[in-house]
Amino acid sequence: MMKVNTACLVICLLSSTMTQAKYEFDVKKYVDSALQKLKEVVRRVNTNETVVLRDFSRPENHTVIARFSLGTVRGLESLTRRKRQTCRVEEHTERHNVLCHVKFTDLLCILPRVDRKIYALSVHAKGWIMFRLYKDSPDIRTLMLILPKPFEYAISEKDSAGRDIIGPLSSVPTQYNPTGDNIKGVYTDALHYYLTQGVLIECLKEALKEAADEIKPSVK
Repeated sequence: MMKVNTACLVICLLSSTMTQAKYEFDVKKYVDSALQKLKEVVRRVNTNETVVLRDFSRPENHTVIARFSLGTVRGLESLTRRKRQTCRVEEHTERHNVLCHVKFTDLLCILPRVDRKIYALSVHAKGWIMFRLYKDSPDIRTLMLILPKPFEYAISEKDSAGRDIIGPLSSVPTQYNPTGDNIKGVYTDALHYYLTQGVLIECLKEALKEAADEIKPSVK
């Protein structure tokens, strides 16, 4: 619990020190453009394969798991800026430090099959992106996607074509119970690691860089 509180405290302190200075670029428009470009960047990467983490270390107790399957993670490109929240910018001589509130609008995990049945986990996760935008370079540095846990989940059953099965949900396997120890525990830890340190970060960095090329004349 102390780790979570410390992380939140750091974000709060950073947020309080970032002010809307007299910079000449529209930070909201820039981030929106980058997240729109993220859709195309993600499409260029094969994200349809099963995600398997190897030698994954759980942050709570440092237990190492040799192999853990998340299933197929879809909707990485659905990361969007939370419109009602203000992006914050701290201007320095050579860079801008940017913080924006974001959320996933359509994040879905197709879980490994159990008894030939397909279960899908809808994931509600929100947090912040933080990065440094340099004035004399298109590079994006110190990029972080911060997603506080726990996530919110909803479970559904799919047919072989990936369509929702209409009607009452059949009994859900214990390991896929959204409020159970597996999903709330090790699965959430593994998914959090994948979202914040996996392929999405590289895609997001590329999207921010592509969008930065369009606003460089106004980043001074």
